[in-house]
Order: sequence, then C-alpha cells, then structure tokens
Amino acid sequence: MAANTLAALGQLVRPGKRYQAFNSDQRIHVVSTGLDTYADGGVACGKWEILETDGMSLLNPRLVFEVLSPSTRDYDRGGNLAHYRQIPSLTDVLLIDEPAQLVEHHRRVEDAWTVVSVVSGALELPAFGGVLLLDDVYYLADQG
Repeated sequence: MAANTLAALGQLVRPGKRYQAFNSDQRIHVVSTGLDTYADGGVACGKWEILETDGMSLLNPRLVFEVLSPSTRDYDRGGNLAHYRQIPSLTDVLLIDEPAQLVEHHRRVEDAWTVVSVVSGALELPAFGGVLLLDDVYYLADQG
C-alpha cells in the first residue's frame, strides 16, 4: 500500500512541479512536540527545511500518509495524528486502512481540520491540484 500510494503521489507531483514525494526513509521532526517520526511517505513543497541539529529531519512536509496496521492503527489515528497536526506546513494527512479499503483524508482548511472517509473512486487533493485514485492505492491488494 505504501509503495502504491507513493507511486500515485509521485505521478501527481511529477518532476517539474514544486513538490517532491518522499518515502518512509525520510525522518520528520515536529518542532512543537519534539517528536521524531517516520511516516510511510509524503510530499514536501518548495525548499526543504531540515533540522539543523541532525541535518536530516524534515520540518516542512505538506502531506504525510500512514498505512494502518493492527499494531499501529490506534496510535496513527490518535497520538501520531495529533503530532502531525502541529506541523504548520502540513495540509493533508492520509490514513490508509487496507483491510477496510478506506482512506481517511484529514485536511487543514485555514486553521481547522476536517476529515472525509473515502472508500472508492478518487480522493481530491486540492493543495496539489489533482486527485489520488484509490484503485492505484489498492492495486496490489486486488491482485491477491
């Protein structure tokens, strides 16, 4: 699921645009809470801001996504999401529930967060000027 989502986001933010997709190797630092974490992937916008003390942690992701698993589901929907919402540059968080084939789209609009659950079709990502097709996200799951 993570690889499919990253590939689909990579197509949405193709080279030449001001966005760049990243995978789970990219550490993210939440300044206001001190959390260092590795999302399953995401997208950064413009010039990457990196934490000076370690020279590698991203401070300004625009979108992050997590593929929920039985062992991380509660944390990703609770504490982890609360940390992510503290990142000023973040506009979108996608929580992907593979067994349910459901994507929770948490989106910041001005200073408020909204959530929409999508089970089929396309997920609109206005911040990126496009859509994420859920068939692309769940492609491999349908093959087994």
